[in-house]
Amino acid sequence: MSDFGQRTKIEITLEDLDEMRSQIREASDRLVRAEKEKNEALAADPSGRVPQLLAVIEAALPIVQFAVENLEPTTVRGWPHKTLDKLGELLATVDGMSVIAREIAPELRVFAHEAELIELERAGKSGT
Repeated sequence: MSDFGQRTKIEITLEDLDEMRSQIREASDRLVRAEKEKNEALAADPSGRVPQLLAVIEAALPIVQFAVENLEPTTVRGWPHKTLDKLGELLATVDGMSVIAREIAPELRVFAHEAELIELERAGKSGT
């Protein structure tokens, strides 16, 4: 004979029942929060541009690296040091960037600072 459809009596304490109800409420609350976060994320990037923008940044990094390695601020005037510093700052903090991008970030900031000092020195020399 099959046990399907038969009833079984289970006894639990009122405390256990309250605990199970509490766990169900907590799970339901977590689900509601997760749905809200998902909807907010979709609303923030409805067109799916964030992955595309991250890919563009990652593709541009070799160009930036090439410039930093080959265009010494002592021989090239007008390095955009403030922009380079901001790029380094953002690379270190933006979610979704590769490990390589995060490792490059401090190097860009150091280079930007050095370029700024050279530009300041130039400005001081040319003003005398």
